[in-house]
Amino acid sequence: MSEETARDMAEKVRQLTGTACSLSTTGNLGPDVLEDKEAGLVYMAVSTGTRTLSREMRFTGERGEIKESAALAALKLLVEGVTESSK
Repeated sequence: MSEETARDMAEKVRQLTGTACSLSTTGNLGPDVLEDKEAGLVYMAVSTGTRTLSREMRFTGERGEIKESAALAALKLLVEGVTESSK
């Protein structure tokens, strides 16, 4: 799990499905350390036909709270990616 993995996943899914954009996330929602990654560490990426944006984010809280925060952040990144690609 890394930012590079998130980027690769988003790009490959977009290519395989033939869609205009795709979104990927990977990370550790907790509660324990996983693969030496602390709980709350999430990588996300959005791929459009012209660009791939990615982020490393850190969230706090219980597993469910981290999951919700990560999902909302990923959707915001998707909107950012789509908005930038349409310019």
